[in-house]
Amino acid sequence: MICWVADPEELRQVAQICQDLSEGLKNRAVFNWTASQLMEEAQFSKILIKKNFSKEIVSFLAYRELPDNLEIMALGTRHGSLRQGYQGLLLAELKNIAFLDRKDIFLEVHERNDEARQLYQKWGFEVIGRRLQYYTDQGAAVVIAFKSEKILN
Repeated sequence: MICWVADPEELRQVAQICQDLSEGLKNRAVFNWTASQLMEEAQFSKILIKKNFSKEIVSFLAYRELPDNLEIMALGTRHGSLRQGYQGLLLAELKNIAFLDRKDIFLEVHERNDEARQLYQKWGFEVIGRRLQYYTDQGAAVVIAFKSEKILN
């Protein structure tokens, strides 16, 4: 089941996934969101969630609705639920929202986050630019976008 975060407990669960991911990774370029950052971001973003059959949140996608596009802020999956297609389901849902709203989707990905770049490429996103020294480690951001008109083709 995919839905939006509906209550404070669901938001707490998403924040905990962020915390677990950020603490469990050696390379902060792969995932750089802490629980507190996600809680702050929730004031400005919508958060799609994927629940398993036990109704536990296993994956989430936070995005902002801007006047002319949607910006992905964070995408993450609980450690024990990786490689099961949950992020793809969330991306597909966001692409549907973008199509209905006639908006493009964009995001920044750390230049060393090859896994994320491959995921987005698999789902039809394309590199449209770079932002040098964007991250605290001075790494560049690769700007990636999905044009909603591609759904029609």
